[in-house]
Parts: sequence; C-alpha cells; structure tokens
Amino acid sequence: MIAVKLKTNLIDKSRIFKGRKHNYLDLVLIENRNGRDDYGFDGYIKCRLTAEELDADPRPEMPIIGNWTRIERKASSQPAGQSVAPAPSRAPVGNLADEDYPF
Repeated sequence: MIAVKLKTNLIDKSRIFKGRKHNYLDLVLIENRNGRDDYGFDGYIKCRLTAEELDADPRPEMPIIGNWTRIERKASSQPAGQSVAPAPSRAPVGNLADEDYPF
C-alpha cells in the first residue's frame, strides 16, 4: 500500500481535465534514488507530462506537489485472505463433586 500527501495549492489547475463523469489529474510517483529520506518519504509526486511537452524539452521543470510513503504490512502466520477463527467457547468447569446428577 502507498500513502500519499498532496499539496493541492501547488497543482496547476490547467492540468485538470474533464472525463466522462469526473475531473482528473494525471500524476507520477517517482521513487527516491537513495530510498527513504530524512522525513520518512519514499518518493515524490509530480504532474505527468504530455508527449508534446517531453518532445519540446526532455527534462522540463515541474514542481513537486507531494510525497508518498510505502506502507508495509507486518508478516502474518496466516495466508492472505484467511482470517483467524475465534476459539470455541467452553462452559465454565465447576466442582463436579458438588453437582447433583439425576442418574
């Protein structure tokens, strides 16, 4: 799983486009070269460039508009998709000598 923090005030509004039902923004998640940084982020987020923008300038400057962190789940002894069934409940065990049996 990946957690994202996005700085919405840095988004270039002209990059938001209308789809059939909703508005969209194409983003790119880029991994840090040296792994997790001092702030705990694994990478950063930029707006995705169009083919025309890449043809005009192979390395255009785009602002970093957010960061992302990879969230690792702790290993479990259960295979994925299986839950642990609760142990069946038992009736409390009393002193059998004190119980009155009809037989």
